[in-house]
Amino acid sequence: MFYNNYDDLHALERRNDLIIQGDGYLLVPDLFVNAVQSQTYGFEVATNWQAMDWWRLQLAYSYLRMKFQNKPGYSELIPVFQEGSQPHHQISLRSSFDIRHDLEFDLWLYYVDEIPELIIGTLAHTASVDAYFSVNARLGWRPRKDLELSLTGTNLLGPSHIEFVQETYSFPEQVERGIYGQIKWSF
Repeated sequence: MFYNNYDDLHALERRNDLIIQGDGYLLVPDLFVNAVQSQTYGFEVATNWQAMDWWRLQLAYSYLRMKFQNKPGYSELIPVFQEGSQPHHQISLRSSFDIRHDLEFDLWLYYVDEIPELIIGTLAHTASVDAYFSVNARLGWRPRKDLELSLTGTNLLGPSHIEFVQETYSFPEQVERGIYGQIKWSF
């Protein structure tokens, strides 16, 4: 379980007093200010189960709530974070099979709750992300102890979707269905 109390989180403050006019346009600057307070709380539960010598299961669940408010003296801020920008519920089940001593198969099912107001871009545009289920699968083969070849499929159940937007690159990335191979050599 966790509870966090944050102070001085950043947001954008529109500075109308610094407007610049020129060449047929207006430049209205936004400045970063440490003017938001937040409380987050929730819990996470995870368990591992060795069902058989050759089969492992991992189950995880997380619950998250976030509340934000402007600090006194700030009223019209453009938020960088806001309530509804994170899923409240996430659950995953991972199954790992050792088919033989040199061959393994992993299957990962997960569910992510809706994100009603995901912030996109620097002007606080929001988008809604529907709840989704997804499946990843991996087949790995070790022909030698120091060499692993694997084939992985990601987002196998559904169409591409937005999962989150990074703070440093504030445009959404679509997570698409994909298949890729990997060669890992340890030395």
